[in-house]
Amino acid sequence: MNAPYDFFGTATDDTGIKEVAISFDNNSFYRVSISNNGSTYHWYTNIHTSTLTEGNNELYVAVKDIDNKTKITRLLFTVDKTLPVISIISPTNGATVGTNFAISASASDNNFISSFFIRMDGAVIASNSTHASFVSIYKNFVTNLSGEGERILEFVAFDGAGNNANTTYTIYINENPARTSNVVITSEAGNQIFLKGMASITGTSYDEGSVKDVYYRLDSGEEIKFVSDANVTSTNWNFSFDTRNYSDGAHKLFIKAVDNLGGYTVYTTNVFIDNSRPFVSVLNISDYESYNGYINLQVSITDNVSLLSLKVLTNGG
Repeated sequence: MNAPYDFFGTATDDTGIKEVAISFDNNSFYRVSISNNGSTYHWYTNIHTSTLTEGNNELYVAVKDIDNKTKITRLLFTVDKTLPVISIISPTNGATVGTNFAISASASDNNFISSFFIRMDGAVIASNSTHASFVSIYKNFVTNLSGEGERILEFVAFDGAGNNANTTYTIYINENPARTSNVVITSEAGNQIFLKGMASITGTSYDEGSVKDVYYRLDSGEEIKFVSDANVTSTNWNFSFDTRNYSDGAHKLFIKAVDNLGGYTVYTTNVFIDNSRPFVSVLNISDYESYNGYINLQVSITDNVSLLSLKVLTNGG
């Protein structure tokens, strides 16, 4: 338990009860409210268990009668403030799934799980009430095209003390989400393998229903929307970005097409950005020196990728 909690009980005596006091874990006693029904006296107090330590605790109840005789009773109880832990294997949050997909999750607790269930849009679709420190649910969910769209999955677990954990995912049921094809990448480098300067990307996104938005991102960067509210079955698009805003080297380009149901697929391709010039060093000729006859020219060339070609010009020709 980890909440306000009621402690109450009864006491009897042939002469009558004068007072009832309680103590938690041998701390100071304090009086609690009492009322009587004949010779039976009822006592009551409320305490928030957050003020108690996690684990085993002791409650001492001291009852004093009219003759000032006192009897102390000891009670052991357990405070559990630790929430259950929910682990979700599939689907992932924000995923697009078909009309037949698997839901797999588990819940664990330092004591035991008393209830674990999964709701979709508020309705329970799977549960496990096995009392154990670890419980799991596997559900093969099947719907039809009428069930397509955005859905809210809620995973809820309660432990034996009443602590609960809750995790909410959004998924998109879509048998045929929007897709992307015919992607062409060009830049000042003149090919799709190496990019430099401004890069231009063209392509097509399409869907059986309608394409709503299209985004791109490079590596783990921010998604940038470049097609908004298209609402057409097919759209030819283009966008540009400055490769000089990114480091030289290998990168991944992601293009995500989203349809009117929220479903999407991600087109992925590798690109290599190279905005660094080769470095040329002449080894055996110095500036402003005079040479006669043939010259055996020695040149050292380095580049962060590879050398495509080398030209040696004399007198600017």
